[in-house]
Amino acid sequence: MASGYFPTCENGEYGDNLKEYTKNIFSHGVICGCSGKTYNKRNSFPAHLKSKKHINWIKCLNHELYEQKNQDEKPKPSKIVHSCIICCDPLDNTALSLPCAHTFHEKCITDWLKIKSECPICKHRV
Repeated sequence: MASGYFPTCENGEYGDNLKEYTKNIFSHGVICGCSGKTYNKRNSFPAHLKSKKHINWIKCLNHELYEQKNQDEKPKPSKIVHSCIICCDPLDNTALSLPCAHTFHEKCITDWLKIKSECPICKHRV
């Protein structure tokens, strides 16, 4: 059964390290993740590693790794606007939370509870 090849990540960057890929592994075939092509000879694989397609694949992986690292380091301010499910307007500082933790405009939920004594979202009795 063929083995899959994926570059190793060392020092925060992907690169090709063939130490794990012995001649024996190639006798069963090694499928490179960049092309899906199977290589049955170890001596033909290093030439593939120098191909434009493989080099671009490594660059893309490193770019994704860089982007992920930067996202983890720099928290982005939340742009989520929470809305009252009853009137669909954004919630403000006059919002009221029910015991189930769902939040609404005070007037909206007060009027709702006069009609039904349950949360409009989860149906928890109030």
